[in-house]
Amino acid sequence: MSESIEHDDVREALAHAKEALGTDSNLIARKSGTEPVIKLRVEGKDESLVKKLAGELKELILKYQK
Repeated sequence: MSESIEHDDVREALAHAKEALGTDSNLIARKSGTEPVIKLRVEGKDESLVKKLAGELKELILKYQK
């Protein structure tokens, strides 16, 4: 699964999500060091936008899991 975060579509979506969230936000997607999982953290002022982007990113990452 960890390879999915390196896919070009996922990287592009992460960049667009970070831009959409704005400057007062936090977006982290990284491989776990102890488990075969991706850790995704999305934080921002607009809760509905955060939930929307987190869901979209999750689905895209799962799409490219191996």
